[in-house]
Order: sequence, then C-alpha cells, then structure tokens
Amino acid sequence: MIALDDADNSNPYCYVTKGPVRGAILYLCHDGESGVAFASLHDFLAAIDSAIANGTWLDDIPHDDTLAGLDRKAVGDHVRGILGDEERVEELCVLLPLLDTTDVALMTALSDFFVREALAVMLVSHPNSNLQAICEQLACDRHPQVAGPGMRALAAVNRIRADS
Repeated sequence: MIALDDADNSNPYCYVTKGPVRGAILYLCHDGESGVAFASLHDFLAAIDSAIANGTWLDDIPHDDTLAGLDRKAVGDHVRGILGDEERVEELCVLLPLLDTTDVALMTALSDFFVREALAVMLVSHPNSNLQAICEQLACDRHPQVAGPGMRALAAVNRIRADS
C-alpha cells in the first residue's frame, strides 16, 4: 500500500498495490472504521476535487458505498483462500463488507467459521464441564483461529473437571 495523504490525523487514505482490490483506495481509520473507500484512484481524485470545490475537509469526504468497480468474485475467491489464516484476520475483516452475499456457499463458510470462533472464545472465559466434547471439537478445528481458543477452552474445562 502507498499512503496518499497526510492530513496529520493518523487516518490515511492508501492506494492498494496487491490483492483482489488492487487499485482501490483503503481508508485506514484508527477508530476501527477502516475499509475500502473508493474502487479506484480516479474515483478518489474525483472526490478530492469535489471536496476542494466545496471547501470540505479530507476527513469529511463521503466514501463510495457502491464500489461498483470492484471484482466481487475475485474478492470472494481471495477470502476463501485466507479463511482460517490467523495472520490475515485483519485483511479478512476489511474484505468482508466487499463480498457478494449471493455466494451462499461462502456466506455459509464464513458464518460457520465465525460462529465456531466466537463460541470457542466465549468458552475460554465461561467454561462448562458439560461442554467438554464441544471444546474437544473446537480444539481440533482445521482453522487455527478456531483451534487456538478451542484448546484454551478445553484446558479451562479440564481445570474445572480436575478441581471437582
């Protein structure tokens, strides 16, 4: 990525140089609202020109909600390839809003994956000895992002059982 601005606010717009959204403009926001803001450099520059004409601050330019120029199929294929890669969670979260929701198989895989991950994380802090079989399943999950908290949940359940 290449940072395109320095508004002295730690929220840069960046030109994406690789991956399924190459050529798009990513807005990196330290308050958790990061995401693809424009499908192309051309769209971003048009928004900048409009902001200058209207006296609008760079932080206040409206982002393109349609992102019509993006190849949703390429994004979906890429997401399939990184699903479960613990090192690429942030990338996955940025790409999620760009997915084609008519791809039912991908939506199912994502919901199953995120539900399993959320369950494993929840069971780490709320272990129940009656859920040992579920924790064992989660600990053996093929996705490291699920298996990691699954192992911690299983350890917590085993501690409860040992203390009983």
